[in-house]
Amino acid sequence: MTPTVLQILDGRGRTVTSMPLSGQMDGFTIPLRAAVGADRTRVALTPTVPADYRALLDAAAKKDAAKPLTKAQRYDIMWQELNKGWRGNTPLYTLIGGLVGFIVFGWIGAGVGAFIGAYIGYGETNPKAWPSVVAWFNTP
Repeated sequence: MTPTVLQILDGRGRTVTSMPLSGQMDGFTIPLRAAVGADRTRVALTPTVPADYRALLDAAAKKDAAKPLTKAQRYDIMWQELNKGWRGNTPLYTLIGGLVGFIVFGWIGAGVGAFIGAYIGYGETNPKAWPSVVAWFNTP
């Protein structure tokens, strides 16, 4: 009979704790093989995956390995995120930032203030907007 539980014993032979010799992985119950060391203070747990489960897991791993996105795909994603963010308060933040920048520093300050206002507005309305711009910029 195959054991289903690994028991940890103290010096007197009493069970201190125990753990099941199986685990869940991607909806499957995977049995674990326990190899107790010669000094009986260590144990090595090895999953024993049947061939049909292994083939299914390998197929899922290959499917999850996504191809890197192209510059054009990143560009489309960036504009989708920016358009989502523009629907909130971003125009108001941009306008306020531009006005404050213009009052304090003139025309150059207006551009910088508008950029800062847009950055704050997008950050509050759609937190994915600026990371999408950075991802597009960094895509080769």
